[in-house]
Amino acid sequence: MTDEVAQLVLHDNYRQTQALSLCQLRGSDLLDEQSRFMRQLEKEGQLARALEQLPDDEALNERIAGRLGLSRPELAVLLSYAKITSYGELLDDALVREPCLEGILLEYFPQPLRERYTDQILGHRLRAEITATVVTNQILNRMGATFFFRLRERLGASVAASTRAYLAAQEIFGLNDLWEQVEALDNRISSIVQMQLLLKLCQLHERATQWLLRNQPGPLPVDKTVANIRPALNRLRGIMSEILPEAENKALKRQINRLSETGVPPTLAETVAGLEALYPALDIVKIATDRATSLERAGGVYFAVVTELQLNWLRDRISDYEPSNSWQERARVGLEEELYGQLRLLTSDILAASDKQEEPEAQAARWVEQNQSLRDRLLQTLSDCRSTSSVDLAMLTVAIQELTALAQTGAARPLIARKRQERTQAPS
Repeated sequence: MTDEVAQLVLHDNYRQTQALSLCQLRGSDLLDEQSRFMRQLEKEGQLARALEQLPDDEALNERIAGRLGLSRPELAVLLSYAKITSYGELLDDALVREPCLEGILLEYFPQPLRERYTDQILGHRLRAEITATVVTNQILNRMGATFFFRLRERLGASVAASTRAYLAAQEIFGLNDLWEQVEALDNRISSIVQMQLLLKLCQLHERATQWLLRNQPGPLPVDKTVANIRPALNRLRGIMSEILPEAENKALKRQINRLSETGVPPTLAETVAGLEALYPALDIVKIATDRATSLERAGGVYFAVVTELQLNWLRDRISDYEPSNSWQERARVGLEEELYGQLRLLTSDILAASDKQEEPEAQAARWVEQNQSLRDRLLQTLSDCRSTSSVDLAMLTVAIQELTALAQTGAARPLIARKRQERTQAPS
């Protein structure tokens, strides 16, 4: 087993080096969050910055002002502390003893041991400790030292709850396989392009994790959640090009071509380029389930509404906004979530109020006609934003407020009420 053990150790070293490179690529964008994480660890008595030669608050403020991030040695220290603290919290949760993590436990051991001593491994006295170590390393090596801290700040989620959602999202979207495909491009494409591909996977993974934390009751059952969502999501992935607006499909093809030109294999280029289009996939699956309709119809109405209300432009401006402090970042994230939430609400209401035989585009168009004044207010607001040299957080907030007003007071809800009344009054 010597050679296999050596490969397992080297692969773990590879992943830790990769984690530092991903964090360093994001540089100053993460520094404010990393600063808060260090202060939190100090407050809990788990870190002494001077002892570990980490920068103090004055030095951190200078780096933030100068758009400089932590050095690789500093990132390595912070990652170590993140793993230590997250491991301790995860170890105390029942998750590390659940059957859904048995595969992770078994893969920790060399193949001969897995084949001959499966029962003994599953009954290992250090089963929980080994599982907690492997899971913590896997998540933080991919998502960065502040991943759990960020989810706790945004959603109040514990390490265990975030881990459950992370593992479910990984299986639902098949992200582990995609990650390994990107890693296999070592020395075949530019390292910068490779890191950017991995960051795209991280972005989808984190969004899916947050979605599950917000929309699924806890403690989230990993295997059951995957079984409920993955089949529908795979079907949606297969028809995505059919329901995406023409402009989105053209942009997708351009991105595929750009990736292919850098040496990314065509199939992987197509998959990675399509990740952004999958951001609303969980919303569409939920809408289709809640309204007992097809994915084609739910997705068609969803993207028709996006087109009618020019929400792609608003989404991109929110996503591209560069916050100057943690409060602005929290506000930006809140606006992004509100955008997707109101879009899901609108789509669901339109589906509930419409004829199931009607084409998705016609459903959206009829709804727009019935809400012309509110739609015009939103589009005028977006037009005003476009006319400025730079879009600030206040403008984005006003735009989201107009969208919320449209979703909350539009014609869809009265239509639903009328439909329900017609059903109750119909003769039996």
